[in-house]
Amino acid sequence: MWDENQLVSEAQRGSVEAFGQLVQRYQSRLFKFVFYLLGDYHDSEEIVQEAFVRAFQSVRKFRGESTFYTWLCAIAYRLARRRGKRYGRFRGESAPENPGESTGDEARKIASSGGDPSGEVLRAELVAEVQRAIQELPEKFRDVVVLVDIEGLDYQLAASVLRIPLNTVRSRLARGRARLREALSQWLPGE
Repeated sequence: MWDENQLVSEAQRGSVEAFGQLVQRYQSRLFKFVFYLLGDYHDSEEIVQEAFVRAFQSVRKFRGESTFYTWLCAIAYRLARRRGKRYGRFRGESAPENPGESTGDEARKIASSGGDPSGEVLRAELVAEVQRAIQELPEKFRDVVVLVDIEGLDYQLAASVLRIPLNTVRSRLARGRARLREALSQWLPGE
């Protein structure tokens, strides 16, 4: 199996197969990232598809200053931000839900992985509560929390994706985490 750099190199030379392997490798992870930003299953699917289309169209411009996935996140982030602002979903505002499918249902789809039924119910409830708490964060805090705490980007990469100074990432992350702790206090042990 090829590593990311080899796949990107091949994709830059026009290999659709190599790009397809990159899609397979990152599709699920990118979906989770976008879902945490938007909180809407169908919009997240559309954003992920559009992000891959745009990445494919401009893969030759990828300079390797970050990982391919980070570059992909930056593309998806900008698309999600535009979509979310258009429909009032990016700032945690209440958006019309898809008929028959609530945010909790969507979170359960993502969380379900088999195992103890009572544990699954509790885990699904927690995932839904975390999703709600993240959606209610102001955009500037939510973006940093999602990139650093959920996606695992380091502070410098998060600053690059968001196009903000490194110290701003640090301060927003601290404030976002504090707000999340407060919102999720009933779920946290000893709180």
